[in-house]
Amino acid sequence: MKTERPNGESGSDGHLAYERLHQSLETLKLPTVEAIADGYLSSTAAEGRSTVEVLDYLVGEEVKARLGQSEQMRLKMGARQGEYVQTVCKGFVRT
Repeated sequence: MKTERPNGESGSDGHLAYERLHQSLETLKLPTVEAIADGYLSSTAAEGRSTVEVLDYLVGEEVKARLGQSEQMRLKMGARQGEYVQTVCKGFVRT
């Protein structure tokens, strides 16, 4: 079976590698890389970028996404902790 891959190459070996790539990204829980890999690989093949440049970009985007999620979680937890401290403190304040 011949299939077209993002970099324009075709072939059954390429199709298997493409499927393994997406399965591995899913297994490693790299949703950002999986979401942008196809489009980015297509554009970089035409531009002649090196493998290291491609990996650097894809992994960098995953890191940015995770740091953003981590920051959002810290802000949520901080707000909840602040509410908890206020509630506890009110119990100790005599009016």
